[in-house]
Amino acid sequence: MNSKIFGAFIFIALFFVGCDDNTGTIGWDIMPSHDVMRSQTVTYDITTSSVKADSVYARSSKGYIGRYTDPNFGYYEASFLTEMNCLDDYRFPDIYSYDEATGKASGVLVDDSVRNFEMVVYYSTWFGDPLNACRMSAYLLNDNWVDERDPKDRNFRYTNIDVDKYYNEDDLLGTIAYTAYDATVSAEERETTTYYPNVRFQLKQEDGQRIFDLNRTHPEYFKNSEEFIKHVFPGVYLKSDFGDGTILYVDRVDLTMTLLAHYTDDNGVKLVKEVTDDEGVAGSDSIGLSTQIVFASTKEVIQANKFTNSSKINEKVAETSNTYIKSPAGIFTSIEIPYDQIAEDLRNDTINSVNLVLTNYDQKSEYDYSMDVPGSVLLIRAKDVKDFFEGAHVTDNSLSYYVEHNATSNNTYTFPNIARLVTTTIKEKMQEKAAAGTWTEEMEAKWKEENKLLLIPVSASFHTDSYYQTKVMDTLEHNLEPTYAKLIGGPDNPLTIEITYTTFKVISINT
Repeated sequence: MNSKIFGAFIFIALFFVGCDDNTGTIGWDIMPSHDVMRSQTVTYDITTSSVKADSVYARSSKGYIGRYTDPNFGYYEASFLTEMNCLDDYRFPDIYSYDEATGKASGVLVDDSVRNFEMVVYYSTWFGDPLNACRMSAYLLNDNWVDERDPKDRNFRYTNIDVDKYYNEDDLLGTIAYTAYDATVSAEERETTTYYPNVRFQLKQEDGQRIFDLNRTHPEYFKNSEEFIKHVFPGVYLKSDFGDGTILYVDRVDLTMTLLAHYTDDNGVKLVKEVTDDEGVAGSDSIGLSTQIVFASTKEVIQANKFTNSSKINEKVAETSNTYIKSPAGIFTSIEIPYDQIAEDLRNDTINSVNLVLTNYDQKSEYDYSMDVPGSVLLIRAKDVKDFFEGAHVTDNSLSYYVEHNATSNNTYTFPNIARLVTTTIKEKMQEKAAAGTWTEEMEAKWKEENKLLLIPVSASFHTDSYYQTKVMDTLEHNLEPTYAKLIGGPDNPLTIEITYTTFKVISINT
């Protein structure tokens, strides 16, 4: 043994042998005299059940459209409405003019005629059968939308929005058949960086001309998006009216116009042809058709998703030997913690950790396009859900917790420590009861419902902290894609949570 270490060991041993009655608690002076800390573990039964989610707050800038029927849950349909953003003080280019005296040119257009007007629905991904025949219809939003819309009203973001109020069947902009995978696109084009899957509506040329003319005669209508929506183009409602088995995840919707314009040099002066070609002779003006995105759906304007589930989902909610989570806007799992019992049993102790594990059954399906297990979930009290999502919060590991599904080993959603949530909830109840004076049965029932935990399928985005090289959560939203999991539990099958706590025991020390 190293002589220095051996010497230190002898010194420490002699030091404690030589301690008298007054120094026998050295090292324990931060604790009550003659107390010993002991860590123990106890389990409590918890009750879980399925809860139907009639709607969720959809802050996503994506739109979802289509219909999908699942053998277990029945069908669900997705549609959405969206407004179009208008850049502040937007103006179409002027007709080309050239001042011979100054040599200065302005404008680029040949005339004020709109050659073509289209609406393009762009999507990058989808769920389901990519070759399933579908049909999409587009409708102009009506005056009810213009009168009732309010960008500050968050109710428009909930997925049970009554879209039937906001469009008329007579205001059909167009209908088009499509498949998610467009087989008419060549392999070469599909591999280019400019290829973007889309559904393209050919709109009436006169509707595009009307917008163009208003821009000339009423520029105040194009001051900003609010004025544009009120006076020019309120928005569109897109829905699937044929096909079952495919859901498109729409990234954006664009209104495009094609105008005839001059090609110009760096000084804005129109170019002329140097050689004779199919489009003109040498010396003639060099002109061409210019197609531009003039208005588009963006996060600055309202976009509202509508989800509808069949009544079959109610049968799953009613099952008592297990629970479910399903997205979008389908089913949450509710968890009832015995807060009162924990508070009574551990009132003189310190709760160190509360471990909660929720296990899902192995999901195998013979269907080609079955739903996957939700990749991540949020655990939060029922009373906190509304403010959490409307306020665009992320988890704090105190009153809200995020975990990812563990599919590699045991098919679980594991929350290793929700102690802060449990202790905070217990303290809040004590404070509420003290403030109320009289605690009625109705108050107790309301409190229990509000403080049940909900397990909610979510999707999150992250960035990597450049200094610490750790993942940092940027956003957390309801999962709006088709997923589900069947969980062990249910009203007839209680689960347990494991609590580790510290207790102090008084001991007698003989000296």
